[in-house]
Amino acid sequence: MATALYFLGRAAVNTLLKSSEVALAPAAVRLQNQTRSNHIDFKKINVEKLDESQLTDFEVSTDPKEWQFVERILPLKTVPYPKKFNGPAPSGWVPPKEEARELPYFIQRNKNHMQPVYLELSYRNSRKITCIRLIQGDIWQLEKDIKMYLQKKSKNKHLKEAGSRVSEIAGTIKFRGDYVSLVKAWMDMKGF
Repeated sequence: MATALYFLGRAAVNTLLKSSEVALAPAAVRLQNQTRSNHIDFKKINVEKLDESQLTDFEVSTDPKEWQFVERILPLKTVPYPKKFNGPAPSGWVPPKEEARELPYFIQRNKNHMQPVYLELSYRNSRKITCIRLIQGDIWQLEKDIKMYLQKKSKNKHLKEAGSRVSEIAGTIKFRGDYVSLVKAWMDMKGF
């Protein structure tokens, strides 16, 4: 069945290429014949030069006043830092505080200026793991502090100790369970 579809598609492509009078058709036919092997040598493909009279006209502007209209369209190279707010922003975003840098550990924000706390789901969403990334400094002290906070604030009263896995090299801590909102609240409280 698969080979029949392959040859049917190949016949359709050959028919289209033969019927069209495109300048690139000979190169496309050669390219199609070369796809049988794993390697395509693009230096051997000769593409005829296009007629420049058929291309769209354009003019180069040297007026610096017109550049502002071009800049609006270009994508930003970095995510701009959000404006300063007194307290949380209308969206709920809270800027990091300078006091957080004095602690023996530090959780850096991601490139979008958000807290790097994620929920990983597996086994058809029955296994939930809270992952904290971009950790610097004393990761073991950070794990102890977060565990103590989770034991106090968790809705599960039978939670004696949250199961965790610390990866010192990767700078991540994973907790068994969905504690994303609690960890983010703890990070806001500490100033991360």
